[in-house]
Amino acid sequence: DEKVVDISRIKLTETIAKSVVRELRSLCDELAPPWMDLGLVEALTELAERLSQVYDIQISADFDDGTREIEIDNEKSLSLLRIVQEAVSNAVRHGEATEIHVQLRKSGVENMTLEIIDNGNGFDAENINHETLRVEGHRGLASMTERMSLMGGTFKIKSVPGKGTEITATFQI
Repeated sequence: DEKVVDISRIKLTETIAKSVVRELRSLCDELAPPWMDLGLVEALTELAERLSQVYDIQISADFDDGTREIEIDNEKSLSLLRIVQEAVSNAVRHGEATEIHVQLRKSGVENMTLEIIDNGNGFDAENINHETLRVEGHRGLASMTERMSLMGGTFKIKSVPGKGTEITATFQI
């Protein structure tokens, strides 16, 4: 009888350990996604597919000709992936978006632009106060703005209640 109890405890412990390992792998993938080494275009494609599954919404990703050949360092690429993650999360959680379009294009000789457009509820972007949001624990928009600032880029939000949201991040290659 004691052996039966011990075996069931061992199986439970093994199940818990496997679950913890899966969670740790997932966290490591979020911190440093293994697909980053494939380049920004492939990383954005993979992220769009994963987020589509996680949120059960349609996320499309489009890239202009020539964007695959452009080399962007991993630090910038990771910042851009984080911006997409945050934008998608906000669009789904706050805007109830069902479709999101991510586009990466070359703009000019030295710049690229990342656009994230959703069909969500939108909000009054003209009267938003990033500092108030940060104090209230809503760091998403402030975090995206900070990431672009650290990259020397620009970050713009265009949104109107009932009309969705369009985020534009422009940065030097």
